[in-house]
Amino acid sequence: MKTKKEASFRPASVADIETLLSLMREYYAYDHLKFDSRAALKTIKHLLSHESLGYIWLIEEAEHPVGYFVVTFWYSLEFYGKAAFLDELHIGAGYRGRGIGKSVLAFVQEFCAAQGVRALRLEVEHVNHQAHNLYRKSGFTEHPRHIMTKWLDDSR
Repeated sequence: MKTKKEASFRPASVADIETLLSLMREYYAYDHLKFDSRAALKTIKHLLSHESLGYIWLIEEAEHPVGYFVVTFWYSLEFYGKAAFLDELHIGAGYRGRGIGKSVLAFVQEFCAAQGVRALRLEVEHVNHQAHNLYRKSGFTEHPRHIMTKWLDDSR
């Protein structure tokens, strides 16, 4: 009988950059996103050195990385103060459906509450129904507005 292993989360460090880049490549391929390793490296380094902007955590099982997640901060009049964005959450294919995502969301919500965050947002691909279900079960609701983006600096 296969026993369920517990996932753990630890803050990423500069020593984890190659692991993070590998996990990002996997995630971006899964969601059909363009991956620019040079821009990703620059962004990871910047975030790791500026905690006021957010945090990156590795998801591990038996000290083996199986995914990662990123929380960034912003300020919102609409949400009456500090808000956070679950910018990326990736769990490797062989580890999905085992409760890790649920544990990550509980951890992120607890962490954000301790940081004085009033609202937590995320985005999810329209076709990722498994993630939609996970987020709804964790209390997230769809927003009636569309998210729109305009790149101001195309020098990624």
